[in-house]
Amino acid sequence: MQRSHHAGPTKPTELSPPCVVCGTPMFLSRIEPADLAGHDQRTFECMACRYSETLMVRYKEDGEAA
Repeated sequence: MQRSHHAGPTKPTELSPPCVVCGTPMFLSRIEPADLAGHDQRTFECMACRYSETLMVRYKEDGEAA
C-alpha cells in the first residue's frame, strides 16, 4: 500500500507555483501517489493567505531518459 508523505512545507523554489490569490510563492506541503502510473499529486500551500492547490505531476522513473 502506498502512503502519502507529509513533512511540513519546504522552501519555495523557482519551480514553486505562485499563489493564484495573492501571488506569493507557494510551499510544497504534501506528495501523494496518484492513480496514474508515473505521476504523483503534489499539494502546494500559500503561507500568506492559506490557499492550497493540488497538482498532478509526472516524475522521471529510474532508468528513464531525461
